[in-house]
Amino acid sequence: MIKEGYPVINGGIQASGYTNNFNEYEETITISQGGASAGFVNFMLEKFWAGAHCYIIKPNTDKLINKYLFFVLKNIEIHIMELKNGAGIPGINKNKITKIKIPLLPIEVQKEIVRILDTFTKYQDLLNRELELRKKQYEYYRDKLLTFSNDKAQWKRLGDIAHIVMGQSPDSKSYNNKNIGLPFLQGCASFGTIYPLINTYSSDIKKIAVNGSILMSVRAPVGKLNIANTDICIGRGLCSINSNCEVSNKYVFYSLKNIIKYIADKSKGAIFDSITSDSIRNIKIPVPPLEEQERIVNILDKFDALCNDITRGLPAEIKLRKKQYEYYRDKLLTFKEKKK
Repeated sequence: MIKEGYPVINGGIQASGYTNNFNEYEETITISQGGASAGFVNFMLEKFWAGAHCYIIKPNTDKLINKYLFFVLKNIEIHIMELKNGAGIPGINKNKITKIKIPLLPIEVQKEIVRILDTFTKYQDLLNRELELRKKQYEYYRDKLLTFSNDKAQWKRLGDIAHIVMGQSPDSKSYNNKNIGLPFLQGCASFGTIYPLINTYSSDIKKIAVNGSILMSVRAPVGKLNIANTDICIGRGLCSINSNCEVSNKYVFYSLKNIIKYIADKSKGAIFDSITSDSIRNIKIPVPPLEEQERIVNILDKFDALCNDITRGLPAEIKLRKKQYEYYRDKLLTFKEKKK
């Protein structure tokens, strides 16, 4: 989607398109009217076109500060989403929106609540921008580190430096969530940033990716990569790559990530994209001396932890600040309704 002009806001979380015109201004509260995201509350930071499946919420400014109203509605978003109904495409009736009760506080108190919560959100935005910058730096340095002149590295076929195992799907009757057999992955749906999340096991073991192997998606989306953090039974949507002693497996992982578009371009298929074992074996990567491989891996590991590890670095900080924000938002905006 080309992001030119003003966003069109309808029933989803993201813009459904872009247009040359706008019918609403920035700092407007919206609530999605229909679809799976009905009830989603947003605060638009730019002019936009409000479509038919979008409610516009404008406060009586004598009684309510606009940003305070947004924070209140966002705090009860899950309850607003529960108002939707409909057998086909669910939606929320306007009457239900108008009956939502808002805690009405003195304007000065509203201003102070907005000030506190804005401080949290601005800090989160700052961290997110910092993370995006770090990711761009990571990609830049990864490209630089993995680009060699011919005298610094030899280009070698993957088939010559690694053992490649194409996945084979076991009998579906063997699938279980009782830890019987080995962890099972059919494709890349459960891939994490580096390591997969295991939810399914199989007692019918056909092909195994040994602990530490590179996992690569060989069916659409082709080229997605992870590393096995235990022995895993792999289905036909994956292959495993395990390098020989002259090449660091983690180095191969980073090299493949750097050429993921090239790998995806190698895929083909009448119904859905896939890549053959021969195409995988013929992928060439630059192979410098082992000492240089380890130096590159060490640098990229540090960047990766900073950008992606939710237990440390910027992702951990963002996660912590988000929890703090939600805690204080809940504390500041939860009131007991007075009995009449």
